[in-house]
Amino acid sequence: MNQEINAAFAKAEQILPFLHIIFAMSIVSIQVVLLIGSRYFLKNFSDDYKMVLSFCKKFEISFIILFILLVLSGFIMSKNGDFKFSDPMVEGILNTKFILSGFILLNFGYIYYKLMMIRKNIEKNEVEEVYDNLVIATKYFTSLNIGLCVIGIYLGVVIVEFR
Repeated sequence: MNQEINAAFAKAEQILPFLHIIFAMSIVSIQVVLLIGSRYFLKNFSDDYKMVLSFCKKFEISFIILFILLVLSGFIMSKNGDFKFSDPMVEGILNTKFILSGFILLNFGYIYYKLMMIRKNIEKNEVEEVYDNLVIATKYFTSLNIGLCVIGIYLGVVIVEFR
């Protein structure tokens, strides 16, 4: 069975890193989509709140699923024995990536809190609060998460040099 997988275009040990990179790129992509979508809504500020609520709900679900898959694939790759843990640089990079993942998750928690505030403000019909919370969640914290994800991707590329 293993020979069948290795005989194809990709080897078995390349599939998990490939999926890990795809998950990381997808997380960055959905955050960029949130940033662009919120700019459209902020520029053309209208009363179409159902669109904003469905957009935010889809973002939350996809971010959580992709983040879990990303952390899981990174954990499996780090425990797979492909990395030399005798090198302190590899251990430092792995620890930095896990701490960075925790910080990204905390930022997402704050973004989620702000999106929940948007829902409550829509129910109360407080238009200015909706606008302010959307600006804070998207322009500041989503942009910060995009930057942190790019740093995490860079660390993932750097760690391959120590294999």
